[in-house]
Amino acid sequence: MAQRLLVGLGAAALIIAGAGVLAPAAFATDLAEGVSCSDRSCGNDTDANYLR
Repeated sequence: MAQRLLVGLGAAALIIAGAGVLAPAAFATDLAEGVSCSDRSCGNDTDANYLR
């Protein structure tokens, strides 16, 4: 019984760790040339207007 619990908890931990590794990639977006963002602020080095 204890061995099943350990195997189940180990499998759950692996799944959660895998989801945590892949999660940041899901929020990545490509930005237009001249637009750069860091944390919560973005900069635009061009004269064009871009919506975030």
